[in-house]
Amino acid sequence: MSDETTKREIKSFWWAPDHADVRWFGTLTLESGETPSLELIVERGDPFTDRRPLGPVIHGKDEHGKPITLIFVGSCGETMSGAVLKRTFSAGYALLGIALPCANSFVAHSLRFQVQHLYGWLGRSGFDPKVAESAGTFAVRYQRPEDEWFSITSDLELGVHGTYKTHNGFQERRIQEDAALTFRSKAGLSLTRCNKPVGSVRALLHLASLKKAYPVWMTVYQNGHGYKLGDRWIDHDIEIWSSVLREGKSEPPIPDSWVFRFADVRTDFAGFVRKWLDYTENIAEALGCYSSTIYHPLTEELAHLSLAQALEAYHGIRFSSHHKHEFQRKIKELGDLHAASLRGLVDDVGDFAERVLCTRNYYTHHNPKWLATGKVAEKAELWRMNEKLKLLFQMCVLTDLGIPADRFNRLRRQLATEIMDYA
Repeated sequence: MSDETTKREIKSFWWAPDHADVRWFGTLTLESGETPSLELIVERGDPFTDRRPLGPVIHGKDEHGKPITLIFVGSCGETMSGAVLKRTFSAGYALLGIALPCANSFVAHSLRFQVQHLYGWLGRSGFDPKVAESAGTFAVRYQRPEDEWFSITSDLELGVHGTYKTHNGFQERRIQEDAALTFRSKAGLSLTRCNKPVGSVRALLHLASLKKAYPVWMTVYQNGHGYKLGDRWIDHDIEIWSSVLREGKSEPPIPDSWVFRFADVRTDFAGFVRKWLDYTENIAEALGCYSSTIYHPLTEELAHLSLAQALEAYHGIRFSSHHKHEFQRKIKELGDLHAASLRGLVDDVGDFAERVLCTRNYYTHHNPKWLATGKVAEKAELWRMNEKLKLLFQMCVLTDLGIPADRFNRLRRQLATEIMDYA
């Protein structure tokens, strides 16, 4: 299992699944935040064979004979230099450790992964804080925390793990710990079903830390895909690489730095996770609109439309109000539910809801009549309005999650202290 997302260049041989007799040498490049990229080196010969479309799936083997499958492949172009043709491709996913005919044939019975900020949120550590130190003497005692397993459904289990890396060098010794999760399914998980719990965990850690949360690595295991070593069965790692992976990092495990933590929901963690997985499925549209303002550099006008849509979608799902075309009333109802937590930012919920309506309608239709109301937010005022809408959405979701309202004052840490309009 790999827990590094630094740049990797894998020298390998590649072919189209339906033309395994024709193989080319190439380099697969894997890098955090980047789409898997393949460059093939082809000795020019038959133009038809050399430039044949390879299709949405490409197979390969690295220098150790380990199989690789690229899926959702697209051509990025080609260049010629003398007798050499270079063909470049990008892939939605690189699956290291397995050969598959297509994306639909993917199945995993165990998904193990790490997400940014998971370590700080869990607050589990194997370091012994009682080890005494004296001047000029340093001592470290470490024991990896025991795995914890939780039954989510009759088919799904969740494991919480401590991970660590050690280095014993001539001049340096160190231990670095982190954390990981495992979802285990008897029936098996498709690629889509693998992505859903990862997305749910990302959303959870974002709401807890108010930071972007990306997966750091993803490794799956498949029943029967491995080998026997004596009396032991060893599962083959299958690494999943895509552009969503990022370098590992975490907010520190200081309780007051978080809106909520593992310790707050540990009493019935299985029930909490079960509820959250169902919840994120139910309000996927609202979460998607909100998340676009977190993970993408939108203009304030587009961010406003996304947040307005997130809140309207949330209200429609939460209160079965999709059939009601009363946007202003929906914003007021949500604002009234959290009026106490918004005090000092939104003191007149009715006026705020009207201003949101006028602003949303103007940036949707650009009808001058909305500007004439004097209630359309622009520039710094629009930034502030979006901050308030973001807080309101977070309060709605956290309340549904069972997080007490006295934690909502921590949400204000994300507000800008000063906003400057450039000419």
